[in-house]
Amino acid sequence: SQSRYQLEGNEETRLSVAYGLGKTYGQTRVYGDVEAEYLVGSNDKTVDGEWNVTPTVGVAYTFNEQLSAFGEVSYTWEASNDWARAGGAVEVGTRWNATEIVWLQPSLVHSFDVPGAKDQTNAHLELGLRF
Repeated sequence: SQSRYQLEGNEETRLSVAYGLGKTYGQTRVYGDVEAEYLVGSNDKTVDGEWNVTPTVGVAYTFNEQLSAFGEVSYTWEASNDWARAGGAVEVGTRWNATEIVWLQPSLVHSFDVPGAKDQTNAHLELGLRF
């Protein structure tokens, strides 16, 4: 299991807590987590304390120490708004560990069921550093 605490600040402030579980079968890892997020202020709308809850399930396959592939699906509900649907996402991608502290993760993210928006697919590129 894992717990993650995150505090971000820019044009919006969010505090999130996540709890996850996973099980490894050979080179395949099946996992799930749930994240609760408190959001105050946003660039696209004024939010006065909004709670969101997002469960995620996924599977990852490790090819070697440097390369793995993953797929996951998540869905968000606005808990402070009678559990209104906020939309979901499906993501598939790879993770390449360039060194012990640097990794690169390209993926495709397909969002769906977002109120007032069409379903869309976007490319996502994440660069990570471990300290």
